[in-house]
Amino acid sequence: MMSFNLNLDRLVCFNFYSGWRDISSIYKEVLGKDISPQKFYVLESCDLENQITMQELSNKIELDTSSVSTLVSRMEASGLLKRTHGVVDRRKVFVQLTD
Repeated sequence: MMSFNLNLDRLVCFNFYSGWRDISSIYKEVLGKDISPQKFYVLESCDLENQITMQELSNKIELDTSSVSTLVSRMEASGLLKRTHGVVDRRKVFVQLTD
């Protein structure tokens, strides 16, 4: 059996993950434990007065639409966002902040 002597702090992926955990903990301290960095990006991309389409939101925060849809569903269940369908084209989904 081969023995590997890896120094994890030299691996880029380990440092990236460690940094991400530090960033996430800062968000939790400032915004509360329920607001992740991803949720914060969504909140910053939306507003109370104007709707944004799911596609626009996906492009803005640079995540694929299925990931955004899952994230928006969780945020909608928490009462942070509301989602509506287009009147003319029901396939178009809009997102807006709640009060």
